[in-house]
Amino acid sequence: MRTVDIPQDLRSALRRLREVRSARPESVEAREEFAEWRERMADALDALSAVLLYEEDRVQARNEARFAREEAARVRSEVLTGEGRPEPPHSGTEID
Repeated sequence: MRTVDIPQDLRSALRRLREVRSARPESVEAREEFAEWRERMADALDALSAVLLYEEDRVQARNEARFAREEAARVRSEVLTGEGRPEPPHSGTEID
């Protein structure tokens, strides 16, 4: 069995992503907390995109970071205007 050496910067970025993901707010009503968490997820994804080995993975991480920031902005806008109702937070995976 061959072991794979994972570069330290990639290992650190993956660890950070797991830490942030695990800090997801549990309450659907905590909209501002959710928006802040999505911003932290975007930051972690951006950091990950800088060290991923393959271009297609880097592009996907950057796209997910952009989506997370857009979602955070939308949630904050809803909080400020009082629009929208609490929805289940985005899980980061889409299943049809």
